[in-house]
Amino acid sequence: MKTIFYSILILLLAVNLYSQELSLIGEINVAKLNSADANKVNIKFANNKTLGSYLSFMPAKFIDSVLKQHSVTNTDNIIISIESPQAIKYYTYNDFSKNVVAITPYIITSAKTIYRIGDTVDYITKGGSKDVSVDMSGMDAQVNNLLSTTVKLQFSKISEADKKQLFGSTSIIFPIDMSTHRWLSNITAIKVWEVK
Repeated sequence: MKTIFYSILILLLAVNLYSQELSLIGEINVAKLNSADANKVNIKFANNKTLGSYLSFMPAKFIDSVLKQHSVTNTDNIIISIESPQAIKYYTYNDFSKNVVAITPYIITSAKTIYRIGDTVDYITKGGSKDVSVDMSGMDAQVNNLLSTTVKLQFSKISEADKKQLFGSTSIIFPIDMSTHRWLSNITAIKVWEVK
């Protein structure tokens, strides 16, 4: 009797396991990221030696917006895939959540932005009208780009080959890691999946 019970239990667990499916709920094309969402990040080694300054994006911000659009509240069932021509790597939502990790991952790019901001903005209206609204959204985006964050890696050196590969292209980095094993260069897409 025990054997039959355990056999049925194992069969039910196997059926439940294989009946779950992955459903794509969102995709982020990395090439189409808006530079207005970028910030400058200064990356340093654990010994405070500066590695460089890069434009960066917070993937958690984009992932959270996808989850919000689809009204997903249970993040335990979320899987993130990051694609590059060389590989596809899979992560859980907790790898990106600022509620779980102390330092969230960054998408970094070697692209540079050009800043041309003066110290004064003059707005002159015809006829001296005071009832005019000025759209400063372009200025706000540029000022946000000037803000920078310093991120300290958990190791003190990196090989020249890894530096060229990871920091010479669009890459995802996990500053909290003790190595570059989970990092991926030349990323093209981030996909958000839900296990159903």
